[in-house]
Amino acid sequence: MQDLSRAAAVPPAAALSSQDGARVSRVFDRLAIGLLAALGIIALLTFRDYGLSWDDYAHSEYGDLLLRFYASGLRDQRALSWVNLYYYGADSTCSRRLPPRFCRSPCSRPGGS
Repeated sequence: MQDLSRAAAVPPAAALSSQDGARVSRVFDRLAIGLLAALGIIALLTFRDYGLSWDDYAHSEYGDLLLRFYASGLRDQRALSWVNLYYYGADSTCSRRLPPRFCRSPCSRPGGS
């Protein structure tokens, strides 16, 4: 059995002075900023090494099926059972396949995402 009298001798964290608490807070703030800066530098140095993700081709095919679904007057229903992407909805997937004249945001244009 542990000696509980030793545990009672350790002051709780709330017993720290406000000055000590502020110092600890600044240390953690600086650590967080340093970590974010390091991750940002790593991202900038390596982003050109990566391409499409593993599911981009499935989303591209799903976008084509959705356009066929809407163009057929909702008769071509292959998009409604394509993998499990029908759970995601058509808004972002379909908008990437529309001609640029319909899309104001460069992020939603083909090749812009």
